[in-house]
Amino acid sequence: MAFKVDSGKTQTFSAVCGSTDGFAVSGGYEADDDLLILASEPISNGWQVTLSNQTKTKKAVTVYVNCLSGYAGKIQTASIEQIVDGKSIASLKLSCQTTGTVISGGYDISKAPNLQVLESRLVGGEWVFLVLNQGRGKQTINAYAQCLVGANNLPSLSPATKSVVIPAGKSQLVELSCNTPTFSGGYKAPNGLVVTASRPTPLGWSFEVLNRTQKNLTFEAQSLCMGLVSQGSDQRK
Repeated sequence: MAFKVDSGKTQTFSAVCGSTDGFAVSGGYEADDDLLILASEPISNGWQVTLSNQTKTKKAVTVYVNCLSGYAGKIQTASIEQIVDGKSIASLKLSCQTTGTVISGGYDISKAPNLQVLESRLVGGEWVFLVLNQGRGKQTINAYAQCLVGANNLPSLSPATKSVVIPAGKSQLVELSCNTPTFSGGYKAPNGLVVTASRPTPLGWSFEVLNRTQKNLTFEAQSLCMGLVSQGSDQRK
């Protein structure tokens, strides 16, 4: 779904899975470079993104939702709210509340202007966030993990990973291919890299990464590939 962010505004946009599309398992965005991404998070059978436009013109964003159809179980969202002390880095880990499989993660820092998400990806069986507070005061992040639960035959995950050096002052496309449907994408990015796009592709995940520094920085990308599942298929919007 394509939207315009008004000049000087902070706005939230969403995309949802239709009644025949199945469960929303993840989502993403593709935004103009000047937009600040404040949230990329699950909502009721959909995904929403919050952005701030501090320029003098309207800016464009496209919001994506990943839908899993034919799945016999359900989606469960685990969440945590954590305060990050000033001038510090915090690590958050989320797992399923009951027996299940973590398949994606999201976050909301819309009320925390000094926070930057440096990592959002699957590590082991947990969705891990690394958050930097560049201000002096305490700031709060809301973090989420999506879990597949309640089915006898849970899909298997096969992570695809790639490390790419982003040249100083440049923007670069980073693509991962699964050759099977994809649950979600994750990343680890040092301070100075800005993820202006994180979105599903037909058989993988794609990132657009901008290096705002004067030195080369390494971006670590992840795509969670789906194993062979007789119960469902994957769709994008």
